[in-house]
Amino acid sequence: MSLAINPFLAGEAIVPNKSEINHGYNSNATYLLSQELRTAEDWVEHGNNLFQSQRYAEALKSYDSAISIDPNYFGAWRNKGFALFELQRYPEALDSIERAISLNPEDSGTWWLKAQVLVTLRKPEEALEAVNRSIAIDPEDYNAWQVKGNVQRELGNFNEALESYNNSVSLNENWGPAWQERGTILAILKNYSEALESFNRAIAINPNDSLTLSLKGNSLFALEQYNEALESFDLSLSIDPNQSVVWSDRAAALAVLGKYNESLESNQRAISLDPNNVTAWADMGVALVYLNRYEEALNATEKALALDPNYSNAINTRNYIYSLSSQQNTQYLEEEQWHEMERQRLQREDEEHRKREDEEYWQQQQQQQQHHQQAQEEYYQQQQEYRQQQQQQQQQQEYQRQQDLLLQY
Repeated sequence: MSLAINPFLAGEAIVPNKSEINHGYNSNATYLLSQELRTAEDWVEHGNNLFQSQRYAEALKSYDSAISIDPNYFGAWRNKGFALFELQRYPEALDSIERAISLNPEDSGTWWLKAQVLVTLRKPEEALEAVNRSIAIDPEDYNAWQVKGNVQRELGNFNEALESYNNSVSLNENWGPAWQERGTILAILKNYSEALESFNRAIAINPNDSLTLSLKGNSLFALEQYNEALESFDLSLSIDPNQSVVWSDRAAALAVLGKYNESLESNQRAISLDPNNVTAWADMGVALVYLNRYEEALNATEKALALDPNYSNAINTRNYIYSLSSQQNTQYLEEEQWHEMERQRLQREDEEHRKREDEEYWQQQQQQQQHHQQAQEEYYQQQQEYRQQQQQQQQQQEYQRQQDLLLQY
């Protein structure tokens, strides 16, 4: 989301006016840098100039110096919030903004800045309340309407977001970020022709905006104007060559134009910048298929699916590769399938072997138990027979003793 960077207010601080900030120029800059900074106003002015030079960390130090002199300086707290936002230190930015609001709750810009921070922190409902407060204070603040569009887009209210962006550009037709956001929301609504018009308005204001040029390329691609899309992607990359997504978008345009080697190179560049660019991996697979490099195509497709198992383009490419009947690919796939079948066979054999071992073990255990039980029964039977023999011998001996007594009488 684009954040307007013409936020500073006059009144409590000696600050550049909006036109000076929009053009990045301040006639007091040289004076302030050459003089000793003594007052809180001096430090804020110095911080504003550093901010406009995108030296946000240094600007932050200047605002802190102003606050150390005057802890209740509204402008210093507010602009500190902007610097912290640009440094992506969002919770700290929110704290600074809250302090500024406590000092001056009727400043529209502070409220829409709070909304922008909240939507960045994925708190769109709170952000909507903040930006509505901003608009209630100043309904003609075009920054506030742009931020409200950002919040509504985050909430999924695309038509309402479009109305907010319309309000922003109607209040300031030279405000490029709102034209860019308007084009983005129109593209989401699949109104690519009108989106293209918005992107062109933004580019006319800032021809060196690489993001808007890439977004324009996407709309041209959707309108099947592939050569024009490629030209727009190339312009974007000439400004910022480190955009992985734009390299993969460029590759898609080249592939549609049948320039598969160039498409492959563009996807490789995208992956070198971001190895997790799933679109680049999937589209690389497509380019390699058209170049009859099926094994490499399958490898690229599998890498895409490792990043996103449900990525439909990669699934379709893999299925297409499997369906090919060329001898080279068929042999490769047969070998892969054979290895997989062999792995499954060995796994089944191992499972069956383990099962047989388990069965044999339990059978042995059962047999041993039966043998033990049989041995015990035989032992008990022998003991019983022995006792019976002993009893019989005792009976015979007693009988013989009695006969001997009778003979004596």
